[in-house]
Amino acid sequence: EKVEEEGGAEKKGEAARIGALCLRAEAKSAAATVERALRLPLEAQLRRQHFHWKALETQQLVGWHAYLDFETGRHSAAAAAAAAPDAGAAEAAEAQLATARCEELFRRCLVACASYGEFWLRFAHWLSQAREAEGRTLARAELKRGASVFCPSHVRLGLAHALAEEGAGDAEGAAAAFNRLESASLAKAPKGKVPSSALEVSFSRANFERRRLPVQGKKQDAADSAAAPRALLAAALARALTAAGGAAGVAGGSSPAPASEPAAARVLAAAAKLAHFELAHGGGAERARAVFDQLLRAPVPTAVVPVAGGPAAGAMGG
Repeated sequence: EKVEEEGGAEKKGEAARIGALCLRAEAKSAAATVERALRLPLEAQLRRQHFHWKALETQQLVGWHAYLDFETGRHSAAAAAAAAPDAGAAEAAEAQLATARCEELFRRCLVACASYGEFWLRFAHWLSQAREAEGRTLARAELKRGASVFCPSHVRLGLAHALAEEGAGDAEGAAAAFNRLESASLAKAPKGKVPSSALEVSFSRANFERRRLPVQGKKQDAADSAAAPRALLAAALARALTAAGGAAGVAGGSSPAPASEPAAARVLAAAAKLAHFELAHGGGAERARAVFDQLLRAPVPTAVVPVAGGPAAGAMGG
């Protein structure tokens, strides 16, 4: 009788374990069904999920952003729950799963949207926030991949990559990133046109070169040490004006050529920036006034064309 009782208890225990497993499986199945229902409308908007050189429709770009908003929002909520004082192993596991889902979706997105710098920037930003110790290193690698392979003329992406290289202590890598961005931007613009991003990139590059110089103790030394980036900036401005059929140099003294109001306004803004650059780096008021007047006397470019990811799209300055 005792043996029979023990056998009955064992069977009951086994049945209870099986019942608990079934309940857990049913709960997971129900949760998966809910997750699938949430994602189906988002997946339905992504008709092209492979890489192609043709541009994506606006609706699909909006769809990718919406899907990324959904996943990053879920990830933020899961990370906050895992960081709570009373969080347990279940919350930590959910946060890890949310991180994996986000990264997988970003990588899927960057297959179809590889030619769109905004998605590379978004992925890099998310990596730097979501992946603690290695986040910045991973973000830097993704910025380099996007800027050097898929979107070499995208200004915001190129500048972000250059700043990431500089932040990591790789000045040569940052200089190479600036060189690649300048060359790609000019190459993409129609012949005889100046990309609207040219001056923005030039000023960012000049400020980067200024930061590379050693800090000097005296104001005059600082003014002298600014000569290298000042020459770089002047050469970049001269190249931009020449490409547009304007001056052969920033300090040209010929009469201005006829120009549209937007082009004239752009040159005025460039003159103001160059004067500010002189003041900020020890050139003095007299030098600032001189370069301002020199640039205004130069022939104004007759055409300026926008470039994807240029200042109008929020290009980052130096």
